[in-house]
Amino acid sequence: MNKMNGPWYLLNEAQAKLSLSRSELNYLIIEKQIQPVVYTLPCWFLLFRHHQTGWTGFASCQYRGHLALPYHCIIHLLDGANLILGAESGTLLENNGVLAWQSQYPFKKPLPHAPLTEWMPAERNVFELSKFAVTPYPREGYDLLNVIGHGATAYKATEAGNPTLAAAHVEQLMEPTKLFFNDSSLFSPENLRIPASEINRYQRQQEALLSGEKTPVESLESSKQRENQLHALIERIISKHPDFSAKKVWKVITEDCLRDEPLYDHEDILIIVDANCIEWKSRHGKEQSLTYLSFVSVLSRIKKQVRKTEK
Repeated sequence: MNKMNGPWYLLNEAQAKLSLSRSELNYLIIEKQIQPVVYTLPCWFLLFRHHQTGWTGFASCQYRGHLALPYHCIIHLLDGANLILGAESGTLLENNGVLAWQSQYPFKKPLPHAPLTEWMPAERNVFELSKFAVTPYPREGYDLLNVIGHGATAYKATEAGNPTLAAAHVEQLMEPTKLFFNDSSLFSPENLRIPASEINRYQRQQEALLSGEKTPVESLESSKQRENQLHALIERIISKHPDFSAKKVWKVITEDCLRDEPLYDHEDILIIVDANCIEWKSRHGKEQSLTYLSFVSVLSRIKKQVRKTEK
């Protein structure tokens, strides 16, 4: 994801700055040449990361400001329809938009509490906000079918003279069983904004086209569209430190993930790196992971490729 910076302009303001008609601006957004964001009034968000079996939760925060949403959500708003984000996720863009932060597990029901499978408390400023997925804070409540089921079982157990079983089901009946994600997750077309950083980036591209130059973005797209971005990041490290062992390279990647200004992660793909796995996101928004054991073989292969190139 491109680094987004304000000021943040309404669509009609962005049109004026770019000297475009509304249909031309819409076309550029649909073609992914300009990326809009959305604005939210103060709202609580759940911060988490996707993994193969569910979500790992880290914190909740109250936030007022701008956030990036998936492409299909933006297009939905661009078509003039309201959007209920639900359990879809976005990314918070402004550090100073965080008004409050809580890292403790926030729900009554113990884990796993679908889709949450684990909770790893994260203190403020340990990671960049962009490293988390966020969704409007869900309401914990009761699944009607579950309530009916436990109620019926408790009634039958009482009729059968089994008070222990009946009491157990009554206790389960009283516990929240589900997370509801539609509360506070409504966005309207009026929430759309264009960051100044996107306007500036587009204008630079147009100036380069008029002068006959090839923009850096075009160069990347033409020559590296199919390149694995994590492999490219590893190659940058190996090119500078050819003698580093797998452990040292892994440590460099871990440290780079925590930096505000990464030395090697030029495309901001790293999400979370721990002792066993690298979680990262491709330029197309696809989240992927690489275990340490797989990393060792990938590193060996990249080292061989770098040596061949240098010969």
